[in-house]
Amino acid sequence: MPPRNNRRQGTRRQRGDISQQHVVPFPVFNEEEVEIFKSFETRHVTTPKWFDLNLHEQDARLNLRYGSVITGYIANLSAGVLTRNKSPGFREIMLEFNTTFKEGVTGNLTYRLKGVEYELKENEAARVLGIDGHGRVGQHHEDYDLGTFWNYITGGNSGNFERLKASQIHDDEVYVAYKFLDHVILNKDEASIISKPELYALWCMLNGKTVRLIPLISASLVYIIKSRTKKSPAYLAFGGLITMIARFHDIDLDDDHADYPSEEFEVTG
Repeated sequence: MPPRNNRRQGTRRQRGDISQQHVVPFPVFNEEEVEIFKSFETRHVTTPKWFDLNLHEQDARLNLRYGSVITGYIANLSAGVLTRNKSPGFREIMLEFNTTFKEGVTGNLTYRLKGVEYELKENEAARVLGIDGHGRVGQHHEDYDLGTFWNYITGGNSGNFERLKASQIHDDEVYVAYKFLDHVILNKDEASIISKPELYALWCMLNGKTVRLIPLISASLVYIIKSRTKKSPAYLAFGGLITMIARFHDIDLDDDHADYPSEEFEVTG
């Protein structure tokens, strides 16, 4: 993938140049970590090959870097897709989950697995997915200001706050952290436009603040379900997430002769 010349021109800006503009310090990445983060940008995240990463060794530092936010989440996602590859019946489980999944007004998640209706509260879902306490309901952080944060990470390019473009992010380390949020945590295959909730989550993640990730993950899942067909690889993108939920309910993912509902699952609005 060619470099984004419109995003990084000339010598990379040093952190000290804008020390008085940002409120809380960002984590400092070494060059090796930056390259690992940037490599996410070149991978098509919805194919099984993307999960061939050795997440327990090569990318363990990513989990450590954001461990307070996504403890266990990345490794579990990887394990989930491996389960999908070895279990012929897992596709049926995923289709049933995807076509019945809903998020209630209170943030609770409802879905059906093997013909049984389930419901998870937002706090429970965070624990199941390994997000630690950072998935819990929390108040908006008063020290966050959208304009200040956006101006900081773009070098003063305020632009249109209704359509924030990732290509405007000037700082390499913040840019790859955003890609990490959208491609790894939210499992998106395209991340050129930043929503305001995503920008807030990025600020929280970089500053070690509590953030509600479950609503973001739910919204991403709903978007994938509505915008893809059952034959598309992206329709099965959340294999790891569904694996974690199924295991929480003690559903045997290796049971190839399981009794699945006989009706044909259709994508519903």
